[in-house]
Amino acid sequence: PTSSSGNSLNQQAKSGTIVQRKNSPHFDAHRFEKISNIVKQFKLSCGKAQSQFQGMEVRNSRFCAFIDAFTANTYIMVIISQPGVHTAATTLNIKNAREHFERFIPRSWM
Repeated sequence: PTSSSGNSLNQQAKSGTIVQRKNSPHFDAHRFEKISNIVKQFKLSCGKAQSQFQGMEVRNSRFCAFIDAFTANTYIMVIISQPGVHTAATTLNIKNAREHFERFIPRSWM
């Protein structure tokens, strides 16, 4: 998604961060790691409650955040700070990226 100000990719076994962002001042150098840990803890809580976490959208006046299943072993978080970007465009970009990204994941991981 070209309109995102940050992307975070969370894996079930490992955690990595892929970032695309604009140059803007941020006060917390560890923000991506913190977000990753929050998402992992939320997913673990869902598992303990025997709920199957698929994805979610959080929106306010300053940003919109999407967390969605990305591949068999990963989730993607897309944060958009441009209010004119529509939900359908973001979910379509995630779907298209998912199909492309799955080609690069070794079958032994899936």
